[in-house]
Amino acid sequence: NETDNLLWTDPEDLDLRRLNVVKRESRMEHDNSEDAVTWNVFRYLEKTEQLSDFLSSMIKRRVGNAELIYWSYGQEVDGVWPELKKARKEFGEHSGRGTEPDLIIVTDNALFWVEAKLTASNDTCPSNPQDRKKYESGGDKWYEQVFSSEFEVLAIREKKYELMRMWLTGSWAAVPLNRRFYLVNLVRAESEKDIEPRFGPHLKMDAEKRFLRWTWEDVYYFVSKNAPPSPEKQKFMTYFENKTIGYKQVRGSESWELQLAFHLT
Repeated sequence: NETDNLLWTDPEDLDLRRLNVVKRESRMEHDNSEDAVTWNVFRYLEKTEQLSDFLSSMIKRRVGNAELIYWSYGQEVDGVWPELKKARKEFGEHSGRGTEPDLIIVTDNALFWVEAKLTASNDTCPSNPQDRKKYESGGDKWYEQVFSSEFEVLAIREKKYELMRMWLTGSWAAVPLNRRFYLVNLVRAESEKDIEPRFGPHLKMDAEKRFLRWTWEDVYYFVSKNAPPSPEKQKFMTYFENKTIGYKQVRGSESWELQLAFHLT
């Protein structure tokens, strides 16, 4: 049962799980589920009204009134968030297979799209390299305005197809909203350490749009330092300190041991 893997299961939380009507697939019940970690961590920040402060601490400028959208589900419309729906259509994405950020966060002055990873990597390629949708032509050739590398280089040779789509559709969606755009790759501290210098040079970044690498451990340390004591905080901290991601073989032996997910000091 997926609720066995979730920290927050009050009636309000379970009601919000209606998001599964738009989420392409749910693996919440899996021990290695990045979806479950995303829900447990960011639902805590949302419930305890720490989300705006966390975002502000990460970008070093104040944001306010953060609205959190899980896996494209807009609570007000009880369906796909309208601006994402428009972006999918603009770039020719097929229904049910479009770009789906793990989190969309809309604030007073910024739009965050978060691509979260737990054990998976950022290396992704199109299943059919010939089917480019309208990525290069949509939005009055928006691709040329936000990328410095061609599609073949970025999506196929460099295997950054998923991040490419996030940057393209997210930066386009931010313009009519008059928001700065941040594409955030959320990973473990020991993973993807070079993703910014690998992916960043392919992008046309400026003061209005940035690509950032954050870590799950960043969230842990923010909460540890800033959140007042509470049963919810203790549950959150214990979860981080004990979260595992399966077994690994002990070097030089036939024994196996559980791996802790996060590198905490």
